[in-house]
Amino acid sequence: MEQNAARGRFEKPRIEECIDKLNALMSGHDKRKCAVVKLYLTNFKSYNDTFGYTFGGRLINEITAYLGSINDVDSYHIRGVEYILIVEKPSRQAVENVMDAVMQRFEDTWHIDNVVCACSVNAGIVYLPGDAQSPNEVLEQLGTAISESSQLGKNYLVEYNDGLIKRYQRRNAIAQHIPQAIKDGTLELWFSPTYDVSKKRYTRIDCRIRMFCEGYGVIKETELISAAEQSGQTGVISIYALSKICGLISELKSKKVDFETVAMKIPLMQLLQDRFVSDLSEMIEKAGIPASCLGIEVDEATANSSFPRMYTCMTALSEMGVEMILADYGTGALGINSVLSMSIDVVKINRQLIWQIDNTSNGSSMIESLIHLSGDVGLKFVAEGVESESQAKILEQLGCNYMKGLYFTGVLNTEELIALLSGAK
Repeated sequence: MEQNAARGRFEKPRIEECIDKLNALMSGHDKRKCAVVKLYLTNFKSYNDTFGYTFGGRLINEITAYLGSINDVDSYHIRGVEYILIVEKPSRQAVENVMDAVMQRFEDTWHIDNVVCACSVNAGIVYLPGDAQSPNEVLEQLGTAISESSQLGKNYLVEYNDGLIKRYQRRNAIAQHIPQAIKDGTLELWFSPTYDVSKKRYTRIDCRIRMFCEGYGVIKETELISAAEQSGQTGVISIYALSKICGLISELKSKKVDFETVAMKIPLMQLLQDRFVSDLSEMIEKAGIPASCLGIEVDEATANSSFPRMYTCMTALSEMGVEMILADYGTGALGINSVLSMSIDVVKINRQLIWQIDNTSNGSSMIESLIHLSGDVGLKFVAEGVESESQAKILEQLGCNYMKGLYFTGVLNTEELIALLSGAK
């Protein structure tokens, strides 16, 4: 196989060789036992874009050489950032030993010139003989396993089996039902109020979405957003929910209900869309509401991403007057200097830290430091996951004004929310 020396890339993908090998393994009466693995390099593009095409080619060559050096493994660089490994071992345990070593290698770093980089993978595995009747079916099954691996994070190896099929079918059913749910109103908004200790009433509202799906019941927000991301529908859901929230804010204003903000968590992929800010601006203007009554929430992991577009979006929203909220603060991904460099108005402490009040001796000290630090730099501080009277009392003593959790109230529908806010003046 020839390579272009300047670019370091394989000129011809080896997919045809791979399919020929699979045909040989799957044909005849004496079908051979083996495992077929697909590797997808998840963050290769960022290195290629940052350090250049030649660097990317050399990194590909390093990875290709490593995979080709593994004993009893046929390695095929089938295209771009995709590899197929055919592992012929006498037992599953032997295959697992090989793949444990491969996955561990991708936990380590690659050295190209003076650059040290960590190139992670999503990985899927199919055991033969199996349900697949052709090499193309094997590749389809590997694609499904890769999709599941991408949901779990970096360097996960997922086997295609009955459990995966059920999860995949469930996700597809949820994704396919989203447009109908929006149309018939079964994509619902539910609300979680935040209690203001100083005012002794509920003043802030968080919005969560859920959907009823025939055959699967109520689909909660985390699973719903995951299915939407896989099917490219996060934008549809976010715009639908935000339009409903703007309508709710308008209704609360017309009823002269005193509140601060209604907020919604926005997925990273939506924040990266070019039209998100302008679409939201039009929505706010159409509803005739103050932008300051709307809150946009991002979690700490999202805020810690390296996408410049995300920071641009957050700044633009803040300049519009929209309140920017950092959720799950305290997980360690962001320091206070990073928070101060962003357009953040409110921090929500991670609920696991709240639980430490009851379980560790230094839990209160840590939270007190975060409360005072937030106040010193002009940020509102919200404690999430408050479940007991003792937690609420300790937090109040530490100077926390905003609290939410099951100790105060559960999730409410629109009518229950308006009744609670109206009756708590």
